[in-house]
Amino acid sequence: GDSLEVLLAPAAGTPGTFEGGFLVTDEAAGPGTAGRLAGVIPGTVLLAVYNDTSPEATVRAEAVVAPSDTGKLFVSPASLRAGTELQVTLIDADLDVDPTAVDTATVSVSSSDAAEGVEVVAVTETAPATGLFTGRLPTRVQAGRSAAGDGGMHVREGDTLTA
Repeated sequence: GDSLEVLLAPAAGTPGTFEGGFLVTDEAAGPGTAGRLAGVIPGTVLLAVYNDTSPEATVRAEAVVAPSDTGKLFVSPASLRAGTELQVTLIDADLDVDPTAVDTATVSVSSSDAAEGVEVVAVTETAPATGLFTGRLPTRVQAGRSAAGDGGMHVREGDTLTA
């Protein structure tokens, strides 16, 4: 897995105790995630290892990343052509209602073309107890409008899809 080196500093008022920290994010690694452990989702086990030189010993500690109260929604690609599927990713631990099973949820997607209506995308948890849900919405070009709820979205140049 990924690793991150953390600088420890003496803790104020507690001789012999050192502290340090780092940020974790569920965002994919990229330019804005430098100095953070990226791609971390609830349930991830973080392992901290300290190698002491006097006396020589290795100390290990584990922590489990707790879920956030706020869900995060991502769609990709940011710009698409008709015929491309819109990938919907939802991170929301509150929707993990059964930690022993793969759960499902829905995300509504609408178009800036009001006549297009709303499509409901079924998103499925990637594995039990992850709180990470994914789904896809097909897009297409056709002569008329898609019927709302038909499982696809008619798109034209300049349309904006909102999830």
